[in-house]
Amino acid sequence: MQLTIKPTAGVLSPGATTGNIQYRISKSDWSAFNEANDYSYKVAAASDTNSRITVYYRGQLISGTEPAAVASARLAAEEKTSSPLQVTLLGNPVMGEQAEITIQGAAESAVWLTLTDLKGTSLFQGKIEQTTETEHHIIPLGRNPGLFLLRVNTMNESTVVKIVKL
Repeated sequence: MQLTIKPTAGVLSPGATTGNIQYRISKSDWSAFNEANDYSYKVAAASDTNSRITVYYRGQLISGTEPAAVASARLAAEEKTSSPLQVTLLGNPVMGEQAEITIQGAAESAVWLTLTDLKGTSLFQGKIEQTTETEHHIIPLGRNPGLFLLRVNTMNESTVVKIVKL
């Protein structure tokens, strides 16, 4: 999740504080999240800080500690005007041990790829530092058949592609 503050909110002077910033994240049915591999998860305590939540200002880390595997971290950036993110799976269902995808609409942006099974287990993570207009990539699926979810994120957009492997 990424929280941003609109530039029209004003200016915070050096050394000033905002006071407490509180937030609540919930599912629409209020059921519990699976936080087993959530780096930022911390047992809640009233008005407690969490050093595993990072804050970036103009691309620089100013608070918190990044996870060791930074490939899935996201940095705040100015929005760019571009065409909508499109991810195309070439052949579905997939017969082999890898899937071929094309990514369009993310030109000159960083793109994160995360493949999970239906249980939410991460099977593959990758990052493209700077994309071209059309990117072609191979995603390893392994040997076992099943249904997989490929999440493709840019700074501003996200899409999920369902992959059926026979």
